[in-house]
Amino acid sequence: MSFHLAANHYIDHLVQSGIDVRPHDLHFSLNGLHPQDATEIAIVHPIFYRSAWEGVSFEQIIERLRDCHETVIGMEVADTSLISERFASWASHPLLAGLALPSAFSIGAFRRAGITKRIGYVPHGVTTVRPSTRFAFLQKDRRPKILVFAVGDARRKGVDLVSRLLPEFSDCLFVLKIPTDATFRTHLDNIVAINEWLPEVDLASLYCSCDLLLSLHRAGAFELNCLEAAAYGLPIVTPGYGCVLEYLTQENTCFVGVERIERLRHDSRSDHCGIGATADLTDTKNQLRRLLADLASVRKRALNCQDTIRTNWSWQRAADKLVDFAEQCTAM
Repeated sequence: MSFHLAANHYIDHLVQSGIDVRPHDLHFSLNGLHPQDATEIAIVHPIFYRSAWEGVSFEQIIERLRDCHETVIGMEVADTSLISERFASWASHPLLAGLALPSAFSIGAFRRAGITKRIGYVPHGVTTVRPSTRFAFLQKDRRPKILVFAVGDARRKGVDLVSRLLPEFSDCLFVLKIPTDATFRTHLDNIVAINEWLPEVDLASLYCSCDLLLSLHRAGAFELNCLEAAAYGLPIVTPGYGCVLEYLTQENTCFVGVERIERLRHDSRSDHCGIGATADLTDTKNQLRRLLADLASVRKRALNCQDTIRTNWSWQRAADKLVDFAEQCTAM
């Protein structure tokens, strides 16, 4: 879903720039690819989502795409500091003109894997909308409200660390965006669990109705929730490691210490096989208490940064970078 939503933002702003864009959902098969529908460039996002392509090899995907399009560009991510040999072999495929990655952190992972192919820095963006009243009820609760996104890979998102914080901050309300099938200690009385997909106006309501974003992710390709929170003037607490250092500052973020750098996934088959950072929980607790004691001024500083975030990290700028990279790839 996150790949799909990001792709829609790129598409919308490419169209606004006057570019002829023909979105096509492959439904994880090659049946919809026909030479008569050829375009100059095909941008596949994500291009390495191999597990869903039943019975189709990566080589077949690329060859079929090149039969229909002059230039094939892949958009991808790297959630850790290194990618697998399998991903590296796919990234090096001679028919793939280039790869667009959202952060210097991701680019470093591909380069460390030995990828010499053209790579473009194409970050995600942020769009702010007028919030709905969906979560306005939260503002009636006088407790500080801490927003946590626990959707996706639980270990990468640091869900285990957040779980250990809950009992120690019983005077706070934790607003958890969790998967539909998650069981996240929802018996505690300082939790509001949200386990449904939210349209942008409701997501905006969530950001605007909370006081802090707590993101104890161990690694990530971009961590769009952190950027979105900053764009809505929400202060952020997160480890000083990885991709967030590329767009967050000490004005809108409290960077907590790192206890250790470790292998993120212990599954040897993982295609994101590098390391990540585990937050220092003692420092996290101390910093949270400090921020909560001075929440009004902390929020004021974050609000002062939101216009800069909205301007410098807009989806239009992201789309422009994608256009620039596509032109580089076609000029090869």
